[in-house]
Amino acid sequence: MLLQDLAVLQPRYPSLPFFAYAPFNGPEWDEFAVVVRSDTIGATEPLSLLLQRALPELSGVLGSMREALLQNNQQLAIRLEA
Repeated sequence: MLLQDLAVLQPRYPSLPFFAYAPFNGPEWDEFAVVVRSDTIGATEPLSLLLQRALPELSGVLGSMREALLQNNQQLAIRLEA
């Protein structure tokens, strides 16, 4: 959600510090931002698919992080029960 929100906010607030760092600059980000902005007018695809199409590497990293956090939470729950 943060990435999509930043794509929408970038034209209004181009001086936000986020936009000075990767992945918020460069041709891949520009393509992603255009797709997100155009899709906010008439949402036809799930936003998660937009992320996967525009930034596949970032999508993969975020998915891996999500899985790792879920596994960590499960391990902590097991330890607490013990």
